[in-house]
Amino acid sequence: MTRTTYKEAFQQAKEEFDALRRQRDAKVAEVAEIEERIVQVRRGVTALAALAGEDLDDMALGLTEAVRALLSAASGPLTTQGVVSGIRRSASTSADIRTRARRSQPS
Repeated sequence: MTRTTYKEAFQQAKEEFDALRRQRDAKVAEVAEIEERIVQVRRGVTALAALAGEDLDDMALGLTEAVRALLSAASGPLTTQGVVSGIRRSASTSADIRTRARRSQPS
C-alpha cells in the first residue's frame, strides 16, 4: 500500500466513525426524550391511580429505573445525596397522593 492508499483508507474510516457517532448521539437524544416522557406519564398515572383507588403494583419502579428517571428529569448533575433525597421525595409524594385519595373516597 502506498501513502495515498493509507490516507484514503484513513479518510474513509474517519468518515464512517464520525457518521456512527452522529447516529449514536441521535439515538441517545431520542432515548432521553422517551425517558422524560415516561417520567411525565408515570407521574400522571400515579396521581390518577391514587384518585381512582387503583393499585400500581405493575408500575413500581426498580431502583435503577427510579435513578434513571430522576437523573433524566434533573436540570443538572446530582450528587449521590441528591439522588437519594430525590428518590425519597418521589416516594413520599406518591405515598401522600395515595393517602389523600383514600381519605377522600367514600366508604
